[in-house]
This record gives sequence, structure tokens and C-alpha cells, in this order.
Amino acid sequence: MLKLYGFAVSNYYNMVKLALLEKDLPFEEVPFYAGQTPEALAISPRGKVPVLGVPQGFINETAVILPYIDDTQPGPKLLPADPFQRARVLALAKEIELYIELPARASFA
Repeated sequence: MLKLYGFAVSNYYNMVKLALLEKDLPFEEVPFYAGQTPEALAISPRGKVPVLGVPQGFINETAVILPYIDDTQPGPKLLPADPFQRARVLALAKEIELYIELPARASFA
């Protein structure tokens, strides 16, 4: 079973969680706050979340995890097959990440 390491305050964690839910995949959520301890670095080499635990080991970085899920798991595709439509979806997601999510995060204590 896939294991999603992280915490719900992280929007990157939530991006991976929503992808898993969209594909209707069973997965376990593992509370993980990372950091620089040897135990955390064994799971996340940079001490960051999210991390996806798979049978072969751990995958970190949302931009790597999402295509991995789409390429290896059953369920609806996360991105359109048409290259132009896929580029439009990815551009919108990047705009939200860079120009909405990051500035909005500064509003929270």
C-alpha cells in the first residue's frame, strides 16, 4: 500500500493527497514533520514533505511524485493526453503555486 508522509497544512502534501483520491487509490497517511534528524533524513533526503512511500522505497518532491502516481497507478489520468491541453493545465497549476499559494501563505501566522 502507498504511504503518504507529511501533514495537511502543507499544500504540496495536499496536492499529492488529492491526486491519490482522484485516482481512488488506497493509501495510508503517515504524520511526518520531517526535519534534519537522521530518522527524518532516512525518509526525506532534504528533510521536506511530502514523501510517498512505495514498495521500492521513498519518493520525494511533489513534481516527481505526481507523474509517478499517474504512470504507475490505475485510475483516471491526472493530465490531459493532448500536449496543448496538458500544458495549459500545468501552466495554471504553476501560476496558482507561484502567484497565489506562496503569497497567501505569508498571510497565515
